[in-house]
Amino acid sequence: MSLQRTYFNKVASGQKKKEGRTNYGKALKVTVGDRIIFSPNEDKNETLSAVVTGVTNYHSFESMLIKEGIESLLPSMNLTLTEAIQLYQSFPTYLEKEKEFGVRCIQFELV
Repeated sequence: MSLQRTYFNKVASGQKKKEGRTNYGKALKVTVGDRIIFSPNEDKNETLSAVVTGVTNYHSFESMLIKEGIESLLPSMNLTLTEAIQLYQSFPTYLEKEKEFGVRCIQFELV
């Protein structure tokens, strides 16, 4: 699972243990017990291994952020709910896929 460097570093430090994605493509297939490999977008050779401990589907980023908490998904960014929603929706195709497929929160532990 590719991450921007900022988020990869937060996973590596243990600050980030939940990942929000649209309920589409590879994220749609993730289930509890799966092992996922995180890597920063710019360096596929640098990786972190994690096991999925929970998956929850939501109809929108707003509902996910309210239920899961902004800090658990976007730690140390000090964003308002509106800013956090806008951040997720700024990723390519996320706004359209959110409306069509919903979103999911993938909870994980590094191994």
